[in-house]
Amino acid sequence: ARLRGFLSELSIHYPDDSIGGGDHLGDGGTGPAPGQRVPDVAMTSQHGPDSLHDQLTDPRMTVLLHIESDDGLQQTASVEQAIPPRWRSAVRVLKIMSDAPHPTGDFLHADNEILVERLGLPQGSFALVRPDGYLLLRGSADSPNPLSDWCERFG
Repeated sequence: ARLRGFLSELSIHYPDDSIGGGDHLGDGGTGPAPGQRVPDVAMTSQHGPDSLHDQLTDPRMTVLLHIESDDGLQQTASVEQAIPPRWRSAVRVLKIMSDAPHPTGDFLHADNEILVERLGLPQGSFALVRPDGYLLLRGSADSPNPLSDWCERFG
């Protein structure tokens, strides 16, 4: 396992203050810390079985947004508005629901416990992930200022 991590470079991590924007959920939660690679998670799209790592093949930054069915539209709008206009073509928002039985449209479905335990993403939270799968920051969809602050810091 150690050799695999070395050869694949999956065990590399970056200090939080070098590229990351921190963990703004304030719950001391689980999942990777900023600067660490996000683990793969099984998901379902409208086309069938999928995975997080398959979704991260896009060359843009990805915001993983774990939305609630009741507040999902408001949370999506809040996070999308936090992305500065000059960054919008470089960042995509991947909406993930765990409280809907089936994915519809551009929403993905994943198990809530897995999203919380493996990614540290409770409902109503987001994570900014680099194209190579490294976590940059995590925060609340109701207060996405860390996302706009990170974008302003780097761009």
